[in-house]
Amino acid sequence: MMQHFLSRRHFGAKLDDGVQAGFHRRGVLWAGAGLFATIGTIGVPRGLAAEPDNARVTTETITYPGRKTPLKAYVARPRGVTGKRPGVIIIHEIRGINAHFRDLAHRLAQEGMIAMVPDLASGQAIGPEGSDEVRDFLQKMTPADVAAEYQLAVDALKNQPDCSGAIGIIGFFWGGPIAAQLAAAPSKPVRAAVLYYSLPANLDLVTQFGAPVLFHYAEQDQHTQPQIEPIEKKLIGHSKVYEQYIYEGAKPNFANESLPKWYNKTEATLAWERTVAFLKRQLGG
Repeated sequence: MMQHFLSRRHFGAKLDDGVQAGFHRRGVLWAGAGLFATIGTIGVPRGLAAEPDNARVTTETITYPGRKTPLKAYVARPRGVTGKRPGVIIIHEIRGINAHFRDLAHRLAQEGMIAMVPDLASGQAIGPEGSDEVRDFLQKMTPADVAAEYQLAVDALKNQPDCSGAIGIIGFFWGGPIAAQLAAAPSKPVRAAVLYYSLPANLDLVTQFGAPVLFHYAEQDQHTQPQIEPIEKKLIGHSKVYEQYIYEGAKPNFANESLPKWYNKTEATLAWERTVAFLKRQLGG
């Protein structure tokens, strides 16, 4: 079966005569048949989703078993949709869950998915949402402990009666390496993983991916830029299915509306549209 790899770059500057800033070109590399094809696309991204529509989305906070203590998670699901739906775990950044990640859950629910945002700090008597205490607690957790907690979150989402069992993961910054680790887990594979401005914990992990992975890279990120090409070589060399985008002029956290210093609405809109399309392709439903 032919395997395909997609490497896509967003150009924010002028590309050629008649193509102005803000337009986008897509390059698709087909491997396995010795064929290279380039498809040009031009378009202006739509805006981000509107404010949560309570007529279309229902929300709740659930409690599920963690490794050492019960944990809470915010869950958003489409209202009035019959049949089982795919699920998506959102892995927050280093300061934990906040309104931004709950809003992303709403947006996924509006797209017909069940979205779950686990709160890893909910089992602790520590500071308020987004506080230094939450950050310090999460920083002290080992990567293996964090991944184990999210494996339990995957189980909890799969066990929701309206979930189809097809699970995707989206990891933001601190959560990106965890999403990559779950994509490589042999015992409980997810169907798709998305990494925002982050990298797998090590290059060898790339060779173990059992699910398609989507990478969103910020061009002005000195941490990720040197690793993009080595990661891509590993992905291609081991016949992994992936997509990657580099957002010209974007900084880390460009998709986080709660951080105005870093947020880039145009790039965030485009990255989110690509994320939703990717998840729908891989999870079905």
